[in-house]
Amino acid sequence: MPESPPVSPSTASDMSSNLVLASGSSLVQTHHDHKYPPVLLDGTLQPMDLHIWEQAAHRYFTKMKVPDVEKVTSIFASFCNLGITNWVDRSKDIMEAEDYTFADFMTSFREHFLENGWARKMYCTEIEQTMKPNQHFVDYSNQVIYSNIILKGMEHHSNDAKLHETFLHNMSEGLINKHDTLPVDKHRRIQEIENLNIWIREIETIDRTWKADLKMTADLMNQLLNQHTRDENRTNARNTDTPNRDQNTRNEPWDENRYHPYRSNGKYDRNDREHEQDCERERGREQNNRDQEYDRGYNHPRDNGYTNRNREPRNDGHTFGTNRNGNGGNRERRCPPLTQAERDLLNDHDGCTRCRKFYVPPEHHSYVCQDWPDAHNYRTLTLQDTLDAKP
Repeated sequence: MPESPPVSPSTASDMSSNLVLASGSSLVQTHHDHKYPPVLLDGTLQPMDLHIWEQAAHRYFTKMKVPDVEKVTSIFASFCNLGITNWVDRSKDIMEAEDYTFADFMTSFREHFLENGWARKMYCTEIEQTMKPNQHFVDYSNQVIYSNIILKGMEHHSNDAKLHETFLHNMSEGLINKHDTLPVDKHRRIQEIENLNIWIREIETIDRTWKADLKMTADLMNQLLNQHTRDENRTNARNTDTPNRDQNTRNEPWDENRYHPYRSNGKYDRNDREHEQDCERERGREQNNRDQEYDRGYNHPRDNGYTNRNREPRNDGHTFGTNRNGNGGNRERRCPPLTQAERDLLNDHDGCTRCRKFYVPPEHHSYVCQDWPDAHNYRTLTLQDTLDAKP
């Protein structure tokens, strides 16, 4: 067999400067265009590292069109570990034989430098592992299939039928329940799929839909919790502030040395003190009344249905309060204006901005709708309303 040509200093420098770590391994270095054999660095060797090195070697063989009889000898200088180098040197007589293939080399390599029982351990920890509750099926299936590829040629390697059975038994409990509760026709169609890749894509679609529903439910719960917290904080603040506005403050400490700008002597007397306390209580009562009116949902005076206070109210289906002259409609309230969040919900779920209903028919138009919502029972539209109204 002809010997490999010696490597020149310039070639060696170019080779070392273009070596990069392979993705997924900290022990394998490859050339960026695979013109040189991959390098296996010194360290604790794992089955995944050896598999990545093997794939990089095959890319080198393909790139450089290495003949089968020269594949083993072309990677003799690819190892930095002293134990591997000694093993290669002792076995050169066997490895340089014409009938010794690269597959034989990899089998012997795994037997000598991977721990005993590594294939069974990988099968139990990687392939027979149970899918985690928060794990996506696409990540879980890719990890299992990759581990099964590493076991190719071993007795623990699984065919497509066995992988299909493994996926069915090791899916997360939530995904199994979602799979079992599918409509009968869809469940039967998925069961009849024989191609593993097509079946995996169907399960990935189910998993994405289920995860999206879980996220929507979690967002809704967070929205309701935040709204409840804001309402509770407002109630507590109002209950805390109200007694301070109405209570008698005559016994509060009084600063006798404060300067009065309108008195000749520049001093306050007791009448000034009582007057200031009365004004403070009156301001507190007025603010408290405004807060209560806001909580009851009273409309702003500019939104009472009139373009001018001397004009009659509009007759377009609404009922408004009386105007300042006392001549107007009845005292029924009008629904508050739509917030931007409510408009987005209605637009995203085929809703009507007039009657504020979701999933209305295509022939239903807001500009002709006369189905006004009841202002007394109206509440802000939320994501839960879209779920309840979904057909």
